Amino acid sequence: MTMPSSQFSFHYPMEHSPAISVTGVSLSPTTAHLGIGSKKELIPTVLPMNATDRTVRWTSDNPPVVTVDSRGIVTAVAAGTAAITATTQDGGFAATSVITVSTVPVTGVTLR
Repeated sequence: MTMPSSQFSFHYPMEHSPAISVTGVSLSPTTAHLGIGSKKELIPTVLPMNATDRTVRWTSDNPPVVTVDSRGIVTAVAAGTAAITATTQDGGFAATSVITVSTVPVTGVTLR
């Protein structure tokens, strides 16, 4: 004897929180002075603090002078000035930090 097959399907709607959009971004510090070879971390503040997508993309307008990695670490390469910009993936909000690079003068010599 064959029993008829029964298929049961239950659908429970998932409650999804609405996405929280980015409303702005700022950078700290907004300016910095570095010697060649120095590194500095720039800290982005994406608003609101509970935004769903807090991803930022980093760019330098003058990579021969200052480079920036995907974590916001800038490296002073040569004397000059560069603007480092953090742009949010959500909304395209941007904030800029101006980095000035100078040669570090020798302040003294010690002989032994």
